[in-house]
This record gives sequence, C-alpha cells and structure tokens, in this order.
Amino acid sequence: MIEYDFCCITPTRFGDIRFGVRLFRKAPGFGITGIAIVALGICAATAVFSVVYGVMLRPLPFREPERLVSVWLLRHNERNYPAAADAFDLRQLRGVFDDVALFENVNLNLVGGCNEGACEPERLQGAAVSPNLFSVLGMHTALGRTFSLDEDQPGRDKVVLVSDALWRGRFGADPSIVGRTVRLNGSQYTIVGVMPRDFQYPSGEHQAWVPLVLEPGELTRQVTENYRVVARLASGATLEQARREAAALAKRIASTLPRQKGPGMIVDSMLDDVVRDVRPTLILLLGAVSFLLLIACANLSNLFAARASARSGEFAVRLALGASRTRLVTQAIAEATPVLVMGGGLGVVLAQLAVRAFVAAAPAGLPRAESIALSAPVLVLSLTLLVVTGLAVSLAPAIQAWTADFTTI
Repeated sequence: MIEYDFCCITPTRFGDIRFGVRLFRKAPGFGITGIAIVALGICAATAVFSVVYGVMLRPLPFREPERLVSVWLLRHNERNYPAAADAFDLRQLRGVFDDVALFENVNLNLVGGCNEGACEPERLQGAAVSPNLFSVLGMHTALGRTFSLDEDQPGRDKVVLVSDALWRGRFGADPSIVGRTVRLNGSQYTIVGVMPRDFQYPSGEHQAWVPLVLEPGELTRQVTENYRVVARLASGATLEQARREAAALAKRIASTLPRQKGPGMIVDSMLDDVVRDVRPTLILLLGAVSFLLLIACANLSNLFAARASARSGEFAVRLALGASRTRLVTQAIAEATPVLVMGGGLGVVLAQLAVRAFVAAAPAGLPRAESIALSAPVLVLSLTLLVVTGLAVSLAPAIQAWTADFTTI
C-alpha cells in the first residue's frame, strides 16, 4: 500500500501525477478528449491575447513612450488635422510640452539607387516631417544622422532618411549608403541616414522621410489644417494638464478669429490614438474568447466529474483504508496535471502557429501588426490561465470527493 503524507509534497504529489498518467493510459479516449479541450481553449486565449497585447498594450518602441501624445482639432464633433500654426502655438506652452512635431504623408517616386545596373523606378510611401520629429520620438538612426533643424528651409531640404527595409531591398544593405544621391520626384536628394529596423512610424508602410518645408503664411492661419501633430510631455506634466492647457489655447485662438467659431483641441496618448479605431473590435474579441475559455473549463470539469463519479467505489475503499478526504481532494487535483500540461503545451504551440498565420494575413489597416508575437507577458498569461483552468476543472471532483457519502456505496 502507498503511504501518503499530506505535509510531504514531493513523493506524494509525484505519485499522484504518475497515477494520473496510468489512468490516462488505461482510458486514452478520456485523456485525448481532455487534452483537446485544454489545447483549444489555451490556443484561442493565447492567440487572441497576443493580438490584443501587441496592438493595444505593448509600449510603443520609443523613448519614454508614456510621455508621447497626439493632438487633434475637434470641429463639429469630428477629429481634424491641426495646422502648422497650432503646432507652433503648442510649443509655447512651456512646462506642458518639451517639444512639438508635425508631419504629413507624401508619395515619393524613387529613380536609381541600385547597387548593380539599372533598376525600375519605385513608388514609395513617405512622410514629410519637421526635423525635430525624431528627437520628439527619442529615435536615432542605425546609420548616419537624422535631420538638422535648418533642413526645413528651401534649398537645404534635399535630404532623405530611408527605412531599414528599403536599405536592404533596394540598396543591398550597402554600409556606405550615407552620402549617396538618388532622384525623388524628379529632384536630387542626398541620403543622410538609415532608420533602425524597428522604426515603423507613422506606419510600417513608410519607407522614406524628407524634411517638411512650410509654405508662406502657414504660421498665420491662412491655410487649412492638414498636418498630424505629435508632442512629448514635459517632465512632470500629466496628460490631464496637457488637455486643460490645449483646451484653453483653443479658446484663446477662437477669440482672435472674427465671426468664426474656432475648433477645440484633443490631446490623447499616442498609444491610445494609434489603436483608437480597432480598440472596440479587439475588446469584443477578447470577451468572446474569454467566454469560449469558460465553456472549455465547464466541459472539462464535467468530464473530470464524470470520471470521479465512476470511481466512487475506489474512493470508498481508500477512505476505509484510512485515507482522509483532504487526501482525496489533493489526489483529484494532481491527477489532472498530465492532461493540463500536455494540453497547455499543445495549445501554446498551436497559438504560435495561429499568431504567425494571423500576422501574415493581417488586414492592411491593422495598426502595430508588426508588434504581434508570442511574447513573455503573453506566455505568463497562458500559464496563469492554465493554472486557473486546472483549479476550475478539479473543483467538481474535489467537492465530490469531500462531500460524498461513500458509506452507502
């Protein structure tokens, strides 16, 4: 007879686990069904949380990303792009913003630049940016330099930064690319730097950045709003403070506009702004997979409860031989371990494949798709879910072992 000691964990619990493995071998149909239920539940939860974490929760890949904000104009309850003059006025709010940058999307037609022979012209998604954008984001180049502050002036603006993907694909990862000239939209530009591989701003589709040259009158509100504005909060400043100051600034600007109601200003954290459009869908998806996991736990719990009911005679014999009800409860929990471990491991493997397939087929409008991966926080959540699942599925047989009247069997 095996002697069980409740205070001694190792031999007793390992004996229970080995006993669970023997039960699995005796009833492979039961084990395979349990493993499948656990694997599907963990796979779904892990894969969906990988998407939610990568898009909504993973910090932006910039220096102190919690201090980065986006600024919009609010006109007729709709968000509008600010004007260059708005960015200039925001810079004057000392103690609120360290600096404010602006940019707009542009199309760039690239001619030449190949290392070997002639190559076809290429149309690039680019951005015209104020030279301080990279210091606002806290980003440096992998090769070369970013823009100097005077390169937003006509005649000094024919410089370009290229993405890591463009550098590798078009220029063959040439380490001497800095200083080379290329033709963009019919003009000669000098490549001054290559951005790091993980720099994908404003999106992963952007491959080149050129200085933004403002037109005359743009700082006097004589043109329409058309720029994206990002800012870095000053040290010690809060998002709520920035919102109050920006709202007050909008009121002051409105008072200077004759017979015209000026728009308000919205300040959001950059992360919230990036995922604003997809957040409701992701939250709904997370709720759906949580409900699916609850169903899996209920089914698995019923499966284990049915087996415990079929073994009521065995439990009665154990009680007659001196085993305590506490001992039966701990045994019921330990016996579920093989199914949970194998199902959880299979679920994580399936989740990894599902995440890779999702990233490969992700819709073009999904922000931060490049951040979706099976990361450490996701694996910690998977382990936590597995433990919670184990406790949930063991609860019914444990209660049954604790409360059943085996003397009537």
